[in-house]
Amino acid sequence: MVRPLLLLLSLVSCLTVAAASDPTLKEPPLKEPPLKIGVVLCLTGGCKQTGTHTLNGLMLARDEINSRGGIRNRQVELVVQDSRELDSPSHAVSAYRQLRLDRSISLFVGTSWSIGGLAVAPIAARDPVILTSASIGLEAFNEAGSNIFNLWPHDSVSTKALARHAIDRGWRKAAVISNTNPWESQLAQVFRDEYKRLGGSETNFFEFPSSDATHIRAVTTKMLNSNEKSKPDLVFMTNYSQLGLTGRALKEVSFQGATMTILLEDQQIEIANGSLEGLIFATYQDSAEDFISRYRAKFNVAPDLGADTGYDVLYVFKDAIDRAQSFEPKLLEQALLTTNLTGASGTITFDSKGGVVKTPIFKRLQGRQRVALR
Repeated sequence: MVRPLLLLLSLVSCLTVAAASDPTLKEPPLKEPPLKIGVVLCLTGGCKQTGTHTLNGLMLARDEINSRGGIRNRQVELVVQDSRELDSPSHAVSAYRQLRLDRSISLFVGTSWSIGGLAVAPIAARDPVILTSASIGLEAFNEAGSNIFNLWPHDSVSTKALARHAIDRGWRKAAVISNTNPWESQLAQVFRDEYKRLGGSETNFFEFPSSDATHIRAVTTKMLNSNEKSKPDLVFMTNYSQLGLTGRALKEVSFQGATMTILLEDQQIEIANGSLEGLIFATYQDSAEDFISRYRAKFNVAPDLGADTGYDVLYVFKDAIDRAQSFEPKLLEQALLTTNLTGASGTITFDSKGGVVKTPIFKRLQGRQRVALR
């Protein structure tokens, strides 16, 4: 019995040596863990249009990047929380903190609007993370910390430019309608200050809680019932979540002057039901045509505000990680500041405080078309 046993052991030994020398029989390399990216966006309520388009842009970029091998051999995984920030900024904070329970997440996208972003930014500024928004237009967001970046330009720049445009057109008397949300309130003040500095006069200023739309008809009626000297040439609206309702109220009281706002989404055009005809607003470089085609093919809708910048966030992250050769947030801070990338939203460079640099373009609403002003 000894000789057969020795023969068996010899055979096993030969097979072991053969397996070790045959590369096709080696264990496959360990798979890299996914690169989780925390996403805190408004997916319910009045800001869901922005949040949904931003998330769509992120998903489109994720699928493209993953099909090409991911980021440094790691597949991108989006971990999503609804910020519900129009209900309360505390919801955005809770959503961010929920994602922070997973310490493998150090890259974050969000929030959708300033009301949530300004609540989350001071917390994220103290954490070892990178936080980037695709749609917040206030300096106070990205300037809350060196680790916070913003792919949406500072809307104070376009607001001041709109004030200059109004004066150039001879609209010297303006009424301003706003509400108490941070973005709306701050930019109303930016417009008021710049407009007065340039020689314009303010006939009316209305600011009311963002949850209360009952005052809109009353304030538009009051404007039109003023004496001739106090009637405005222009109504400047920063009450963004109620923009469509304000347009309808102005139409009902037969306001014949000019109207302006800072941004314009499809949702507000729908709510306005034709009453925002002729509205002048600021925007930025149109989305790249190939991006629009891919977005339409995937989601069966045209991209709206936040879509192209949401898409670009992932490519900005990828570019910074590739150049830093690291996922470490502190190293990524420096790499992000030197970004020079052409994305779906145009050329992307940041100022020294993490705000993207863009030149505003003015457009007018004609029907459902946004037509560039000449």
